[in-house]
Amino acid sequence: MQIAWKFGQLAITAEEIDFVDPAETGPDVRERGLRIEFRVADEHREGSIYASDRWTVQPAFCRLDLLESGPGRGDRVHWHPAVEDGEPGDRVFDSALTADPVAWIREQLQDLPAFLRRTGKPDLAVDWESLDAERDGIIDWLQHAHSRSRRPWPAASHDERGLALKS
Repeated sequence: MQIAWKFGQLAITAEEIDFVDPAETGPDVRERGLRIEFRVADEHREGSIYASDRWTVQPAFCRLDLLESGPGRGDRVHWHPAVEDGEPGDRVFDSALTADPVAWIREQLQDLPAFLRRTGKPDLAVDWESLDAERDGIIDWLQHAHSRSRRPWPAASHDERGLALKS
């Protein structure tokens, strides 16, 4: 499942992922969990007053990976403060993020200007009022999805890129 929230130029997307990591070897090559990405969203108003707005969501500029090599392990939770053209930079492991990923994300959303400065996007036009109104809903969704991803894993087949096939 994927979900997106848009607050002016800021889009936050979240996706449940399951893949075979080509960088790993041995029995723990499968990673499963949540991927949360921060993206720039552009809005275009074209056509009549009745026409739908058009949104373009750019590749992520920051990524959080709440990944595990087995249910409940929390052993591969990290973030990428820099993402270039959708390709993540170095993994950053943060003990607070690993200990309680959802609380860490809540803290970042509560001081989003500081977080955006850390990721190199301090000048995004963010709809702060809407973000404040939706913050708890975002956190609730992430908490539920994170809990669901930590349950015993179902058997899965993976495609040639290593992503789990949806059944």
